[in-house]
Amino acid sequence: MMNKFILLLLVLTINGCVEENNPQFVPNDKWQKMIYNDIHYLSSKNLRLNRTIAETETVENEKLDSLTKEDWMNELEMFLTVNTEKEINSGNFDSTDDQSGKYRITNFYNNDTLAALQQFQIMRFENKVQIISWKLRNRSWMMDRDVEMSYQPKKGYRIQVNENSMWKSPRSFEIFAEIENPEYLTR
Repeated sequence: MMNKFILLLLVLTINGCVEENNPQFVPNDKWQKMIYNDIHYLSSKNLRLNRTIAETETVENEKLDSLTKEDWMNELEMFLTVNTEKEINSGNFDSTDDQSGKYRITNFYNNDTLAALQQFQIMRFENKVQIISWKLRNRSWMMDRDVEMSYQPKKGYRIQVNENSMWKSPRSFEIFAEIENPEYLTR
């Protein structure tokens, strides 16, 4: 029960309403479109999700079966709330693009330490996206929150949150989810 509350709180506090509250949800950038397309794929395949939520000494595991499109939308909502291209185009970002053989990593670093999007990274193998990652920061007089999110297309995700609010002790928690996709389990 606690992990469902944490997940719900996390989704509500990062601000973002996607398809459930807005049936006309339209992805705004290519990263949102990629994840949105994955949601359609995942909901059509009836895949299992193994989710682990860890906070201090408490670790809870869940296995979720028969997820619908709405379930996947809720599960991946955090990744759909960031309009990455808009943030990068409107911010003051430096970028690097490192390549070695079939591997390529592109990083965007924000020079504004108070901006919402601090870093965005794309890891590719043979020019196919393997992992995309965001570092987000939210600062206010009531709450300081740092969020690191990583998404592996059709494979899983990780969300780590560190927060310090004026009404309680600092806390951190991590959500790690693995999608049991047979296409990626065999070689």
